[in-house]
Amino acid sequence: MLVIQFLLRLARIMVLIAMVGIFLSLFTVASAAEILDVESCVRIALQENHGLKADQLEILAKHEDVRGLRGLAKPQVDFKLAYQWQNKPTGLIPSHVAGVPAVYDDQMGYYTLNMKQVIYDAGKTHSLIRSGEIAVEGQKQESKAHSLRVVGSVIKSFYKVIQLQNTIEAQHQSVNALQKLYDDMQMKLDLGRIAEVDLLQVGAQLASEQEKTARYKGELDQQTAILLSMMGYGMEHKVQLSGNLKDYELQLKPEQKSLSRNPALQKTVHRISQTDELLKAAKADSNPKVILNGQYDVKRLGKAGNPQDEMWLVGLQVSLPVFDGGIISSNINKAQLQVAEAKEFYAEQHSELEASAWSAQSSLETANARVEAAVKATISAAEAYRIVELSYQVGKRSMTDVLVAQAAMTNAQIIYYQAMDERINATVSLALAYGEMPYTIRER
Repeated sequence: MLVIQFLLRLARIMVLIAMVGIFLSLFTVASAAEILDVESCVRIALQENHGLKADQLEILAKHEDVRGLRGLAKPQVDFKLAYQWQNKPTGLIPSHVAGVPAVYDDQMGYYTLNMKQVIYDAGKTHSLIRSGEIAVEGQKQESKAHSLRVVGSVIKSFYKVIQLQNTIEAQHQSVNALQKLYDDMQMKLDLGRIAEVDLLQVGAQLASEQEKTARYKGELDQQTAILLSMMGYGMEHKVQLSGNLKDYELQLKPEQKSLSRNPALQKTVHRISQTDELLKAAKADSNPKVILNGQYDVKRLGKAGNPQDEMWLVGLQVSLPVFDGGIISSNINKAQLQVAEAKEFYAEQHSELEASAWSAQSSLETANARVEAAVKATISAAEAYRIVELSYQVGKRSMTDVLVAQAAMTNAQIIYYQAMDERINATVSLALAYGEMPYTIRER
């Protein structure tokens, strides 16, 4: 009997342990960070970035502007319906034929159809429509330029995070080595084999490396927040980035190194064309305008057997501005100034992009040289530290020599990571200056 009770209790305990295990596993899965590589980050940013979504809505809005402008070229028809009472009967339906009396009543209902069609307006409507269509194309170029900037920012932030992770790892290795050295020296101090000042030197170096590690962690959190923002994620979203600074490579072809391909510059070209069309529209206001008008009226009395009267008319209206107080000429002058402004803006932006491309190319060449030098320095520093540490163990080197070698090795690693990050930044900046996507997404 005791055996059975023991087995039952054991079974209950096993079931409880299993349930706790399942709960913990579910909680772990739910709270696990999303593992992302650089391509995943770029994909998410292109889909979820709020600024890019706003760009698409703006394009749709400008399409609606064009649809509204095209309506100016179509007939305008409106319908009016009314019923009126009067205090005295009047001739509401007049006589249209001699000898036929008018019909009198104090109530009447009527409806009217009015039609207006612009026959000639010196091309104003066409220019306004073209201006709207060009605005759509300009907004598309702006959206493309914004996409390039977002992708560029994502790549820079992603690899900055990787660089900081590598830097923190190097710092951790340095701290662990110094901590081990500190503990070893503490034992030697207790045995009277070293002076207290040697221990104090190691302690100061250890504290300095720990402070650097904390500073790098703070910068890592900032860069992660920037990356999450560019991806449209909230700050509460947990991500784990997977990548290597050596992974990013981008080679621009000669035909890609043309500023004319930059969508930001193409937008300014569209802006010039748009202001040209608006200038044509402003000049058209000084020309004659011909409009076809039509009207159809139906009147029905409220009494007297509900008689009804119908009438229609069609006519041409020609208008020519003679004097408007200078409004038209002012609009023309303003449009001309806007054309000149757009051309100056194009020249300014072209100059800025040219300078950006030159600067990015120079930075890339410098970064490449730094990476090459940093690789050699890292290898040399690591070997030097290994030799110094071994020499210290056998009493041939001082503690100061070990600290200097340790600091030199860590510093060489950090410089290498920084140089790699600078090369990625320069490569991305060069691609953006020429209007090229800084990352090519593989098709799935």
